[in-house]
Amino acid sequence: MQLEKGDSLTEGCFTFGKVNLVPSMEEYTTLLRCPRIQVDKVYSRAVNVLTFVKKLMNVTGMSEQ
Repeated sequence: MQLEKGDSLTEGCFTFGKVNLVPSMEEYTTLLRCPRIQVDKVYSRAVNVLTFVKKLMNVTGMSEQ
């Protein structure tokens, strides 16, 4: 990679500006080649649902009632 005079290599590698580095659902669908993924749905897999719910409640500051 050739940089202009005065530019540093690390500056060129780590300066992103306003680039969005988070892939969108459309990009994930394309990467995974899985056209059945619906953009308006949330997909997740919890190994132990009860543990997941307790951790989620702990993070959000909720209590069991």
